[in-house]
Amino acid sequence: MASRFQAASLVASPSYPNAVAWSDENLIAVATGHLVTILNPALPFGPRGLITIPANKPFPIGVIERQDLYSGCLLSTCLSRDIRPCVRSISWSHIGLAPNAGCLLAICTIEGRVKLYRAPFCEFQVEWVEVVDITDMLYDYLANISFGESETAVSSDVFQPHSGKLEGNNPLQIVYKRTSKARSLKKIGEDCTYKTRSLKKIGEDCTLPLVTVNQYASRNAMLSSLVVAWSPVLCLPPETDSAPPDNSSNCFSLLAVGGKSGKISFWRVHEPLSYTVEHSRVPISVMLAGFHQAHNTWVTAISWALLTSDASSPQVLLATGSTDGSVKIWLEYSEKLLKSSEVNDPPFSLLKEVINADSVPVSVLTLIVPVQSPQKMFLAVGKGCGSFEVWICDLSIRKFDRIGSYNAHDHVVTGLAWAFDGCCLYSCSQDNSVRSWSLCGNSLDEVPIPPNTPGVKNPADDLPYLFGSCYGVAVSPGNLVVAVARGFDAGLLNPMYQARTQKAAIEFFWIGGQQLESSTNRNLEFGIENFPGFPKKELIYWECNMLWYLSQYEHLDKPLVVWDIVAALLAFKQSAPKYVELVLVKWLSVSNVESHLGLSTGNILSHASRTFSNTTTRKLHLFNIICRHVVLSELKADKINSKQPNLEEFGGAEEEKLKLWMELLLCSERELRERLVGFAFSTVLGLMSSLAAKVYRAEGWDPVGLAQMEQWVALNYDHVQDQLKLLASEVRNLDKRKLHSVCEYVAGEQCSYCSASVPFESPEIAFCQGAKCSGGVGQSHKLARCAVCMQIKAQGGRVISGVLIMAVVENAGNKVGSSSANSESADTNDFGQSQPSNHTVMQNLQQKNTNSKPILLPNDENYYSQKIPQFQQKAGSNGVAKIQMVGSFGRDREDGGDIRDLEDLLSKLNPMAEEFVPPSLANGHGWSAGAAFGYTNNFVLQANFGNANGNAGRRKRNNYNQKRRINSRTSMAQREEVIKRTVYVSDIDQQVTEEDLAALFINCGQVVDCRICGDPNSVLRFAFVEFTDEEGARAALSLAGTMLGYYPVRVLPSKTAIAPVNPTFLPRSEDEREMCARTIYCTNIDKKVTQAEVKLFFESICGEVHRLRLLGDYHHSTRIAFVEFVMAESAIAALNCSGAILGSLPIRVSPSKTPVRPRAPRPALH
Repeated sequence: MASRFQAASLVASPSYPNAVAWSDENLIAVATGHLVTILNPALPFGPRGLITIPANKPFPIGVIERQDLYSGCLLSTCLSRDIRPCVRSISWSHIGLAPNAGCLLAICTIEGRVKLYRAPFCEFQVEWVEVVDITDMLYDYLANISFGESETAVSSDVFQPHSGKLEGNNPLQIVYKRTSKARSLKKIGEDCTYKTRSLKKIGEDCTLPLVTVNQYASRNAMLSSLVVAWSPVLCLPPETDSAPPDNSSNCFSLLAVGGKSGKISFWRVHEPLSYTVEHSRVPISVMLAGFHQAHNTWVTAISWALLTSDASSPQVLLATGSTDGSVKIWLEYSEKLLKSSEVNDPPFSLLKEVINADSVPVSVLTLIVPVQSPQKMFLAVGKGCGSFEVWICDLSIRKFDRIGSYNAHDHVVTGLAWAFDGCCLYSCSQDNSVRSWSLCGNSLDEVPIPPNTPGVKNPADDLPYLFGSCYGVAVSPGNLVVAVARGFDAGLLNPMYQARTQKAAIEFFWIGGQQLESSTNRNLEFGIENFPGFPKKELIYWECNMLWYLSQYEHLDKPLVVWDIVAALLAFKQSAPKYVELVLVKWLSVSNVESHLGLSTGNILSHASRTFSNTTTRKLHLFNIICRHVVLSELKADKINSKQPNLEEFGGAEEEKLKLWMELLLCSERELRERLVGFAFSTVLGLMSSLAAKVYRAEGWDPVGLAQMEQWVALNYDHVQDQLKLLASEVRNLDKRKLHSVCEYVAGEQCSYCSASVPFESPEIAFCQGAKCSGGVGQSHKLARCAVCMQIKAQGGRVISGVLIMAVVENAGNKVGSSSANSESADTNDFGQSQPSNHTVMQNLQQKNTNSKPILLPNDENYYSQKIPQFQQKAGSNGVAKIQMVGSFGRDREDGGDIRDLEDLLSKLNPMAEEFVPPSLANGHGWSAGAAFGYTNNFVLQANFGNANGNAGRRKRNNYNQKRRINSRTSMAQREEVIKRTVYVSDIDQQVTEEDLAALFINCGQVVDCRICGDPNSVLRFAFVEFTDEEGARAALSLAGTMLGYYPVRVLPSKTAIAPVNPTFLPRSEDEREMCARTIYCTNIDKKVTQAEVKLFFESICGEVHRLRLLGDYHHSTRIAFVEFVMAESAIAALNCSGAILGSLPIRVSPSKTPVRPRAPRPALH
């Protein structure tokens, strides 16, 4: 059995096939019920994106007679029992469609709604932003054409309401009130539960026509979508007759939406002409391209493949599947689609109906045209019976061959994914099985998923292997990792801890060692011993697949997202560094050396540096990423950029090897910078020529940092090529006054802190000349330069793709050397922590070259590294509470807050903070005052009547008389005894549960109670563990530093005791235990916040609240609440609200151990 290398838990379980999708920018979307979770595989336990699907009202498609409700064509509508929205299908677009050059996510729900979402790149929130409602646009179009029906087919009768109760022959009426934001539903009938306007008043506003039952069913089917799929990017020549929309390029993608009517609607979405990360309200160009009647029944599966990328006539293949079991292949010419004037007649031609209609519906299908064989097409079709079929087509002669039908699974096939350019196929099913298949010629054979995992398993991956079903499989952009979405078997989980928070999980498996036909017959000799844990044959497969991976990314049409190759190389480096070096040397020697046999590693690397001038820019860029993040991962960025690095700490041969790689890296970066500077100079000369000729330039690139590039050429004049010297001399002779009209030209730079001049000495960092202090000592600042334009970065931070970039400032007076040695460059060398530095160029990149592709560095986790937002509540003018999103990084707010607010919020997570120590318990009120709330989930008892440090407050102590203190001496002694048996544990990972923590200390002694407190999503969580005796507590202190999850825990003697839960409040039955699963415990609630405001807060974010109990007294500065939701998923989602600002304080949310019982009726007073 294959072993996963990491996994992440999900708050809800998937329900439909293809529930997981992997984007070109290395983001994974998982459809789990009414939520879509977006996570980064580089940081599976880090920040996540979230899309909450709201409930939508049906469209006003007409009124039917009541007796027609029993017609057969309306059975699927009338028998629907879905009370909550649920995601049915998801699909990522190609990279570049979003305003920030990212991907758009299309979501289809069981209500038939299709919406497009983008990342919150400047909103400082976890919730993704809805940009377009496709179904709204579809309804507006169909309503304008009367749903394609003739005028005589629609009844001219308008429903007339009757007074009193509706009679049996009266129609069921559905009326909408259109508003600017949404539609409000008013439903009339005997079972009406909407307490709104009276029947008479609603009827007077009704203007909907009376339609037949067939018309109602047809209209409903047109608006009910089932599946979505994005086409590959298509680029049309500029001379095409169909011009793109304003502010859009000629590159576009088609979104195919299949529905219950058997039709597929196509929506054209163009790439924006320019990208931004500073403006959120950027419109997305979406237009209806046409309809196509693909099947006679529901369309359940769609897949695209690019047949030819010829700009003059791009062609795409479209595969569609239906509930009747039929599968069809269509050929589409994009140019004809744009020129077609008939929306209902798009230029699709049927290539082949590969599977005729039968009784088994199609659940999933996947289509691919291999890069190595562009005239072939591979098609895999999964069915509801558990089998799948594989077809191969020779498109040159249009010959279709059925490879075979495989009864691979026992239940419905829920996922199919091609990998390694069609050489490998992965399938999964609802029976919880995942299988791998190798395609060799015209034969498909099952092969095992590679069982060995390079490197060390993620320590935070402690999820149980208790799965019951599988709902989708997806392959990483580099084809080295496969992700599988699984649902847990609730009957096998611990109902108290696991079943409440772990509904499903996403697992990651390495497939780089997959056996393929291309690598089976290769017999490569490494010249070294086998590495431990890996057979030599599997290492050969890894080498072949990684070399294939690197060769694929040398093409410009593939986005440079290299997380999987960097992660794999880093994993191998832990146990087999020589293997990593040999793979990289072989990659460099393939194109740079005719024959690498007999040459040492040093000779190959030396020869590679001399051939960089003939190496493609993409390969140089890829080499730089791998070299910095893999080979030189132990070195800081400053040490790598230094011309004379000190590597004595490594010593011997290792030092010489590192120097060789560093020299090769600097040579490649110098070559890249020369090309960038030459391109900028050529662009400026072309702009000046156009200006002199008075030729209008429609689009292009505006270079930035021209003066700094000139200074860089002057500093490296002896090393740059002659062609670049010639271009630099021509730019130097330009009229600087005219030059300002075409680009930005800033010759002299000033320090953003002291306004001193900054000379150009290095393209990475700069030191200002500083100012003389009163003592005659000079003080200067260290500033970071942009890696592209070489200009000084602006003071403060600027958000680029959700990342806050701060300038580096250091004092460099008399201790310049030591300051430089102890400082880090802004471009840190840690993989996953490097930050984009081209913020200056991003401001001026007003136009985009339509033939280029956006390039992403492997630090994709920074793309989505926003903190979970705080919710700041303010009272509106009408008295209604408003919730405002506030960024975690101290973005400017209305109340003038800055980054110090973040420090204040984090300081409240101190385990001895006041909100975790009720004053009544801390000042000797005894058990009765502490139990005044009736619930004490996270409260702790104080030992010395004072603050958390044990210092008693004189004023508070004197407030109580001597008699009260004498009566409390017994309880004091008892509490001190309990405290001696309790330890305080901090730095607890967010994935660690109370059960896991108790298991850690089980060998120290019998654990009486274990209580985790704090933010469940923060590493700052802490806990209290109580033992039966003091010996157990003393033994637990020896476990300090033990790795639990990602972090070593700290164990100290506790100064507080755990307040026990009153046993009368614990669940007494199975129903009450189920109530606990839907209940959360919220503390630190501002006393100014009302119960209605607390309910509004949680309902607007998590879901409907069933019962809420807000408790407090005069002795506490804050209040607590128990919130019971209608759905358990809402309670799980509410745990993410911990730390959010409600009123003026950050709340703390944790699972409740007690149910919220209905209040007992009060006895009548006599």
